[in-house]
Amino acid sequence: MKTTILKSLVVLSIIFVQVVAQAQPEDRVRVHEKLVDYKRTFLTEHLALTEKDSVKFWPIYDEFEKERLEIRKELMSLTKGMAAKSDDQLEKDIAKSFSLKEDEIALEKKYHQKFQKVLTIRQIAALYQAEHKMKRKLIEKIGKGHIRHDKKMKHKRF
Repeated sequence: MKTTILKSLVVLSIIFVQVVAQAQPEDRVRVHEKLVDYKRTFLTEHLALTEKDSVKFWPIYDEFEKERLEIRKELMSLTKGMAAKSDDQLEKDIAKSFSLKEDEIALEKKYHQKFQKVLTIRQIAALYQAEHKMKRKLIEKIGKGHIRHDKKMKHKRF
């Protein structure tokens, strides 16, 4: 279950980074803001957060997302220029990717403890499920052409 959640979150982050990275600079900010707003609304609804819960939860979650994004950016950087890399460098990159995935699991465990201080266990379970659902919805929207990750960023609907 945790492995599935981790894989789902990695895929969502990769998609998120690609969509934002491939947009024009002025569009990147807009796309990022829309994705953040969408995610906040989606998670708030699925966790049934009250205003009081939100005040406690979002600073922790934002911190978690920031740390997780750094790990995922580093993971993404390992895939660049693969064709030009030597076998030895590819082996090192693969070993580094395993290490980064372990770092991400450790980060999730660390923040699971923090989430327990502000959410019920049911809300935490709903968080993990909602992140997975949100990833699926985002992939579906990309597949339907509602979110394009080309330089023109056509059909930027959420």
